[in-house]
Amino acid sequence: MILFPNGAAMLIDGGERSEGPRVAGYLESLGLTSLDVVVATHPHSDHIGGLITVLGRFKVGLVVDSGQINPTKTFEDYLNTIDRRNIPFKIGREGDSLELDPSVQVSIISPPASPFKGTGSDLDANSLVLKIVYKRVSFLFTGDLGGDAESHLTGFDVDVDVLKVAHHGSSSSSSARFLQAATPIVAVISVGEGNPYGRPSRDTLERLISAGAAVYRTDLHGAGMVSTDGDSLLVSAERSMPAQAYTKWESQIFKVMLNTNSGISDYRFIQPAKEVRFTLSGETDTMGFLEVSLPIALIGPPYTVYFDGKPVEAEIHQTCCTASIKLTYKHSPHTVAVAGASAIPEIPAAPLTLTTTAALTLLYIRKRRRGR
Repeated sequence: MILFPNGAAMLIDGGERSEGPRVAGYLESLGLTSLDVVVATHPHSDHIGGLITVLGRFKVGLVVDSGQINPTKTFEDYLNTIDRRNIPFKIGREGDSLELDPSVQVSIISPPASPFKGTGSDLDANSLVLKIVYKRVSFLFTGDLGGDAESHLTGFDVDVDVLKVAHHGSSSSSSARFLQAATPIVAVISVGEGNPYGRPSRDTLERLISAGAAVYRTDLHGAGMVSTDGDSLLVSAERSMPAQAYTKWESQIFKVMLNTNSGISDYRFIQPAKEVRFTLSGETDTMGFLEVSLPIALIGPPYTVYFDGKPVEAEIHQTCCTASIKLTYKHSPHTVAVAGASAIPEIPAAPLTLTTTAALTLLYIRKRRRGR
């Protein structure tokens, strides 16, 4: 799900038909009653089934489809819902763009004008592939493509920061050549726990790790969120992994670990100040804890920790390469900043957020009030 600063909303795929109410309920929990664009990457049931509920429940401005036919009842019901609701329909092709917000580029880079044939799974190979760019950070959504289609993509600029791994981590996708071109910092695999296909493939996982990507899997880590201010990425998972921030600065990538029982949002690395800043939230009046582990090469000592804008005492430990900063507090929305000696005031910017579950991908760009 993608929410843009100007209020536009786009959903990519919807899981199996049984997941439709879950997807729709989640969108409603975000306060949505309409979607500007719904993208169906290809007509397999695990991608379009849940869209039937969404298309029937929400006002939709445009459906972007791969233009392929799948002779199934699910596909027939999907088309009938579009027709019954009189939703505008467009077939997407390489070179198309979706004009949803001037601050975000949304490009379709596959399938080509002449679709792939004889691939073994033409429906997968001709999946719609979207590249989304927000400032210096980019995302690639790959549907279920692999093989010939993936090789075709290497002729484009697919160097991205976040990769939605193709085909649920199948061995037929995410080739070494493709990953060499993509160089993702973060790779997200949407895959069902205990699925009968043995996905994600061990070979695919090894290739992703060899490519230097931090791998997040919905079967192991549950729902996850990736947010960015256009320079840094914050990745948080539902379980089994602390939140991690990845900051691109001076041609390097630095990782900051945030171990906490709080929700984290609005992570930023403020470059002139050499300061990290983020928001914590949790159930009111319960106790929260936070441990920030950051590389000294990113932010050096001495450190000042700000809690709701005021300097506070914190437990700080340093080694040769990292600093560990610990805090405890009572929950309510709090802002936290860790700064070196040269901190200067923050310049507000709008963040972009990506949330993934086994049946839903959410990419969310929110406005931030100036002065916050």
